[in-house]
Amino acid sequence: MLLFGASGLGKSHLAAVIVDGVVGQGYRARFFSAGELLQELQKARSLLRLNEVLLKLDRYRVIVIDDLGYVKRDNVSANCLLVRRE
Repeated sequence: MLLFGASGLGKSHLAAVIVDGVVGQGYRARFFSAGELLQELQKARSLLRLNEVLLKLDRYRVIVIDDLGYVKRDNVSANCLLVRRE
């Protein structure tokens, strides 16, 4: 699900409510800011632990990535956020 709109309309709040609802139904869910997730993935990549972190993320039924539009757009960021697993 993608939520688009101007700043201040409540997209992040709505996404957080969705995560809470998913958790309330007994599923695992996680809310990340895009910057937080990117830092975690880049750190794991530099420590050669990216696959380990991705396996942990696979445990979640829903992952919300907030403020994706504010992440620096470069190849390193794109490769970390859009990694393909075999």
